[in-house]
Amino acid sequence: MFFLSNGFRPFFFAAMVFAAIIIPIWVLIFDDLIYLALPMPNILWHSHEMIFGFIIAAAAGFILTAIPNWTGNKPLRGYWLGMLFILWLAGRFSMLFYLMLPFGFAAATDIAFLVILNLFIAWQLIISNNYKNLIICLIFLIFIAANILMHLEFLNISQFLLISSQRLGVDSVALLIVVIGGRVVPAFTGNWLNANGYNVKINTGKKIDLMAMIAVLILLIFNIFMPGSNLTYLVALIAALVNLYRLSKWHSMKTLPNPLLWVLHLGYLWLCLGLFLEAGMVFDNYISESLNFHAIGIGAAGTMIAAIMTRASLGHSGRKLLAPKGIALAYILISISSITRIAAEIYDFIDHIYLLNITALLWSSAFAIIAIIYAPILLFKNK
Repeated sequence: MFFLSNGFRPFFFAAMVFAAIIIPIWVLIFDDLIYLALPMPNILWHSHEMIFGFIIAAAAGFILTAIPNWTGNKPLRGYWLGMLFILWLAGRFSMLFYLMLPFGFAAATDIAFLVILNLFIAWQLIISNNYKNLIICLIFLIFIAANILMHLEFLNISQFLLISSQRLGVDSVALLIVVIGGRVVPAFTGNWLNANGYNVKINTGKKIDLMAMIAVLILLIFNIFMPGSNLTYLVALIAALVNLYRLSKWHSMKTLPNPLLWVLHLGYLWLCLGLFLEAGMVFDNYISESLNFHAIGIGAAGTMIAAIMTRASLGHSGRKLLAPKGIALAYILISISSITRIAAEIYDFIDHIYLLNITALLWSSAFAIIAIIYAPILLFKNK
């Protein structure tokens, strides 16, 4: 089956469609227009599904497609790819009907997908002696830990603070962006600049690249053991500054003629903003954790995922790396949705629900546009 010929096809398309429909579902729940049998507050279900549904699906599509390039092994395809994809789908449906299913079924199904995916990634890397990419497995282990902690709380088994589970999940997203974004953004940018006659070289240096990753990893650790401390906020500030410096070396302004490139830089800029907002939480009367969560979850992750999915789908399907009509609009809508969601937390003079509904409309419209444009690319052969 062509749809299962490579990991990016089912998982990218699913991530696009899921992103477009999951936020309207949450808004309907939030507005008390529909009811779901959930053991947790709807805001936490929403957070879980954005991280472990949408973001993980996109990450799975990217990594499953990248592994053959990293290792020289054949890609996962056909029956086994289909089974893995069905397991992801089962997790999403289970999360919709949590309390209607046998005790622990939804948790086991949801967690199993991440565990099996990570085992496959680790196996592929180890048998090919590609140890440098095992950092991806470490990040997925952190995702698994955050997911388990969330489900234990949902099942009333653990008294672990749920906000820490969310924090761990968001920090894992930030770390994934630093690692993957730190590779693809300068590489893609450098290739395009060289092909278009720009006499520049992108090289932030291994020390800065390593510092950018280590700073976010230390922040993640501090958020586990020293949440809300001034030292943790200082680490967040250092992480923000190092990553902003890293971004400044990537010649972002020169990419403006190419939407497939500037969107990558925009996504990384949102990550830096999210880290600055976490540092700003030291002034807790003015900056809430929600601002940081949504800057990274919507602005950074949403933008970066849209950027990578739209570019990789073209490249891996043998098409020219030219932005399809309408795709730049989708990119912009994602950033505007992040701004309106942050504004909903800041401004009291505008109705909170009103801004949430606007955010949902902007976000869903963006990914609906992407899904419509890319459906023929992901579902059918290039003729």
